[in-house]
Amino acid sequence: MKHVLIAIAFCTVINVGAQSGKDVNDVIKYLFQTNGYNKNIIPSTDQRQALTVIVDFVLNSISEFDAQNEMLSTSGYFVVRWTDEYLVWDVDQFNGTQEILLPQDEIWKPDLLLANSYKSFTGMGYPNLKVKVNSTGYVQWFPSQVLESTCSVNIRYFPFDKQTCVIKINAWSYSEDDIEFSIANDNIDLDDFTTNSQWDVLSTNARVLNTNDEPAVEFELHLKRRASFYVLNIIIPVLLLSLLSAFSFVLPADSGERAGYAVTIFLSLAVFLTIISSELPKNSKEVSYLSVYLLIMIVCNTVMLAIGLAQVRLVSRDEAMEPVGHNLRCLYRLYRKLKCSSAVAPKESLNVVDVIDKETEKRAQQECPSWPEVVSALDFLMFWLFIIITVLCTVVLYLICLL
Repeated sequence: MKHVLIAIAFCTVINVGAQSGKDVNDVIKYLFQTNGYNKNIIPSTDQRQALTVIVDFVLNSISEFDAQNEMLSTSGYFVVRWTDEYLVWDVDQFNGTQEILLPQDEIWKPDLLLANSYKSFTGMGYPNLKVKVNSTGYVQWFPSQVLESTCSVNIRYFPFDKQTCVIKINAWSYSEDDIEFSIANDNIDLDDFTTNSQWDVLSTNARVLNTNDEPAVEFELHLKRRASFYVLNIIIPVLLLSLLSAFSFVLPADSGERAGYAVTIFLSLAVFLTIISSELPKNSKEVSYLSVYLLIMIVCNTVMLAIGLAQVRLVSRDEAMEPVGHNLRCLYRLYRKLKCSSAVAPKESLNVVDVIDKETEKRAQQECPSWPEVVSALDFLMFWLFIIITVLCTVVLYLICLL
């Protein structure tokens, strides 16, 4: 809050430390007329020595993070300080005037630009913005800006993803021999930060890059997406739809409702996949695990639909004309073992002939079941198979995103 109050005060017509308006006017005449101040010269008496410029960043809010277009929009202001050796005066000669305010375009200032701008490169501040200058030449400049910077997005763990975005500031007209950037804090000032509804700021970092003849300073933001919206509106509905798709095997195979039911689930999953795709960058080098999960569920639903349509044809077959194949008989025997459905008749109601007939019929059924029995066995096996696949895929997705 203190930085905001200072910045507002700088934009007013308050002459800090001045005894009168005439004293301030005399200081300005002394600097610009008597001394002939030239804003085109780096304000250092020794031009061979790089001028130290201190740059810090105060973040007010994250206006927008467009992950699809990989653009981060932030609002805040910079605290820029340096010593101008040509803006020095004797306080005693000007009735104790210690500080004055000057328009930013009337004195030398570093031409700070957003190096990783998303749209266009524009200078910091605006013409009517004031800078604060004291009698020792210490200058303070508070340019505010809505920064639209590029930010490479990694959507592998969407919507439980964490992103790292960098705001890079440099001085285009100067080399490291002219200007040397420095920072007072090794992180971004978040005292006046307003929280964002979609992103949490985990941590920040600031570092100086005085290399490659291009002085620069980088402000790094570590962000984490708030996933509650996506969990409630996408992940849970997709999980429920995936579980419901397995219940298509509960419907009778000879009814036409099974195919319509499976197609409805398929289209619903496709809609959710479209929604997720609209949230992700189209040129991303990474693949979202959630998209892979949805794709697996769609493939499973497609297989279930194909099996259901095949069962409609199988249930109407005559085993006398088209006997059940070996593989299907094996599946049927597996079904009987899992169901533990070996029937035992009451002893008191059976005689020897009945026992022989029952055993013969039992062996015959086990060796060659009817087509409706095979379809029932497939319903049982496919139901539990796809339930297990759905649960396993969901658990794996959760563990990957959690770890």
